[in-house]
Amino acid sequence: MDYPCQFNNLCWYRLKVDLLNIRYGPIVKEHPLSIIQAIIKGATTRAFPGRDINQFRILFHIKNKSHTFRLSEQTVIPLEIFFVQMSEAEVNKWLKSFQDYLNDPETGKNFNIINLIPIEQRSFKILY
Repeated sequence: MDYPCQFNNLCWYRLKVDLLNIRYGPIVKEHPLSIIQAIIKGATTRAFPGRDINQFRILFHIKNKSHTFRLSEQTVIPLEIFFVQMSEAEVNKWLKSFQDYLNDPETGKNFNIINLIPIEQRSFKILY
C-alpha cells in the first residue's frame, strides 16, 4: 500500500504497561487521566532535567476503560504510552526514568508495575 509521503517516514514507539493501584485514600478526587498525566510528566522531567518537557510528544491511552473510570485500591490500569518524534535512546532513557519514578518511595507510593511489554517500534509500514 502506498501512503502519502508525510507518512512514509513517520515512526513512533509504543510501551505497554499495567499499573496496580496499591494505595487509595478518600482524599484523592483526581481523575485517573490526570494522575497518569502527572506520572508521565514527572518521569519526563526526571529523564530530561533542564529540558522543556513540552518538546516531547508523549501520548497515552488507558485501554478498555470508559471516560467515567475511577480508581479504587487494587485497580489495574492498562496503559499504552506512545512516543512520537523521539529516538529509541530517548525512549529507553524515559522508560528507565519511569521505572525509577514508580520505585521511588516518595513519587511511587501509589502504583506498582505489574506487567511491562518491551518498547516496540511502530510505523505505517510495520502496521500495514
